[in-house]
Amino acid sequence: MGHDKFEEIQAFLHEHARERKTHAQFVAFFEAQALPMQPERPSSLVLPRSTSKNPALDVPLALELQEAQAAWRPAAPAAISSSSGTRAPWLWAIGFAIVCILLGLGVVSLMALRDELARLHVQVVHSAQRLEQLQSETSQLRALVDDSNRAVQRTGRDAELLLRTLTAPTPASSK
Repeated sequence: MGHDKFEEIQAFLHEHARERKTHAQFVAFFEAQALPMQPERPSSLVLPRSTSKNPALDVPLALELQEAQAAWRPAAPAAISSSSGTRAPWLWAIGFAIVCILLGLGVVSLMALRDELARLHVQVVHSAQRLEQLQSETSQLRALVDDSNRAVQRTGRDAELLLRTLTAPTPASSK
């Protein structure tokens, strides 16, 4: 089947998904494209209708046909010489090694993150202690500034009183 035919089939199916096509439209499309109306081989997903009273005992026709086809197919020489049984343990070993490596890398990464977290915790504790120290020093400096402010105000009042007394007329000089 060519690429153009595949695209036409795909476009038709997309149209069917958007707007349901009738059986007649499907038949017309299949005939226009020269597509077979019956599958080349039976599908193993389709089960025949059961004629017996106990359908569990019926063997699906599709499974019988597949078993018959598999029995008559000659095995490829490459498949006979290299059995998949010898490859499977190596594949499992390689897969297990890859999983172990990834697990090891994950553990190493987690340990590195744990160490980084511990370092950051120590840094946070140190920063908190430094912040408390700075807050204490700030409150002490505020107290000193308040004391200095009061002392400056007192000095200003005392200087003003001294100036008033020095500039005030004395009773002896007024006579």
